[in-house]
Parts: sequence; structure tokens; C-alpha cells
Amino acid sequence: MRKIRTSGLKRGRDLSVPPYSTGSGGFLGWFGLFYSRGLGRFWAYAGNQEDLVLMTQTDGRKIVISPHPPEAFLEAFRETGQSQN
Repeated sequence: MRKIRTSGLKRGRDLSVPPYSTGSGGFLGWFGLFYSRGLGRFWAYAGNQEDLVLMTQTDGRKIVISPHPPEAFLEAFRETGQSQN
């Protein structure tokens, strides 16, 4: 399990299309550093491709996660005082 500190996150948003174009992934999920034309470099910690959320850190780094349900995750994220774009 990977912990992501919310203090370093500036926004989160739903991803409607899986961004994976290169990287390691498959049966158990997608984990590690990836690249796509749409996002550039990003870290992924996702167990499925349906519930994807893009989190952007204050330093610009991107993290893709797959919380279920993503709407509830984003609502809780907004309640911490963070923004959503």
C-alpha cells in the first residue's frame, strides 16, 4: 500500500479514459511510473481502469489512483479544503 500525503495535493479530477500507453500493468493492476501523450509522466497506483482519478501535486507531479467509488473520494478530498478541476 502506498500513502499519498494530501498536504502536497492541489487538485483531483475524474479521468474518463485510462491514460496508460507505456508502463507495467496487467492482472493485478497498474503500478509505477507511466507515460502518456495526454498526461506526460505520471505515477499510477490503480487496481482497475474504471474508477480513475488524477491527483496533481503542488510541484506538478501527477498521480493516477483508482478509489472506489471515485465520486466519494473526490467529495472527501474537497472536504479537506482542496480544490477539484
